[in-house]
Amino acid sequence: MRIKFQLFIIVLFIVFTGCKKSDKTALQGTWKIVEFRMTINGKENVSTAKTLNKAGAVWDLNLLDDNKFRQNFNMSNPQMKMHTEEGTWKSTADSLFIEIAADSIKIDLNYSYLIHNDTLQLTLVAPQSENKVISRFVRK
Repeated sequence: MRIKFQLFIIVLFIVFTGCKKSDKTALQGTWKIVEFRMTINGKENVSTAKTLNKAGAVWDLNLLDDNKFRQNFNMSNPQMKMHTEEGTWKSTADSLFIEIAADSIKIDLNYSYLIHNDTLQLTLVAPQSENKVISRFVRK
């Protein structure tokens, strides 16, 4: 009985270790924004791929295999000026943690994520509110 239990624990360890590696591998790569959905005070604003393309919006995420992170985007200001931010990333079963080093400050972002049919969905919820941003990306 004890041997079966130990074997069960070893199999679980291998399964969970393997899942973490495949999750990380699935996240790695360059992702391009195709939908941006923001909910503030119960009001939802959605930008589809067509809307984003027409506006010239860019948001590319680069999740590199050495846990380095880089994003190029122009969606943070009305002038649509391109910015690049760098930092690090790590993941768990359904969370993506990004640490951005911008100028002299450090920004920690904790997204929940879902990958389905080569589409990455990131959800960022504001603490102590129902405000959230859901961004969908496809591999570039």
